[in-house]
Amino acid sequence: MPLLLLSLLLAAAASCLAMPPDWNPPSLPGGSGGINVSPLAAASRCVPIPRSLELCANIGYAEMRLPNMLNHDSVTEVQDNTKQWLPLTRTECHRDVRVLLCSVYAPVCIHQLPDKQIKPCRSLCEAVRQPCAAFMRGFGFQWPEMLNCSQFPPDSDLMCIRSSVSSTAECLACREKVTYESIIANFCVNKVG
Repeated sequence: MPLLLLSLLLAAAASCLAMPPDWNPPSLPGGSGGINVSPLAAASRCVPIPRSLELCANIGYAEMRLPNMLNHDSVTEVQDNTKQWLPLTRTECHRDVRVLLCSVYAPVCIHQLPDKQIKPCRSLCEAVRQPCAAFMRGFGFQWPEMLNCSQFPPDSDLMCIRSSVSSTAECLACREKVTYESIIANFCVNKVG
């Protein structure tokens, strides 16, 4: 019986490895073959984001990957290094400033992708950098090299964190097609004259 179970498991594993030749999974930039594997991948692990990690509390996911992009290997190290960013997040220089910072300091952990760090998309970084760097310059600080947007993958990469803010300034209501019926309905609802 154990021998049968072992052979079934080996057969299942072999079938998982036999992918079609044209199958191209999404990849992250850098590293061999476009897959970013940290030199510490063997030590890579998912840990709960504690409530005491104020920057990333209630960010939208419960676990972060350690070590992170900055090679911080403990929650305490992440907490100590994120405290400096709290004043900037309180300025609300950009709606996604916390999303960008947490994707670097406390990257989302996906158990099915044990060796991959999900990075912020370049467009997210650029969207946050523009208003927040200007705000930082006003206080004599420069945008840090660790947040150099060119190091992050483009939006076409399926495995990066995107901005939650629309890339266009046009409101959704402005895109709706105006009809005679909608004009009459709005005219009749509003008191004119």
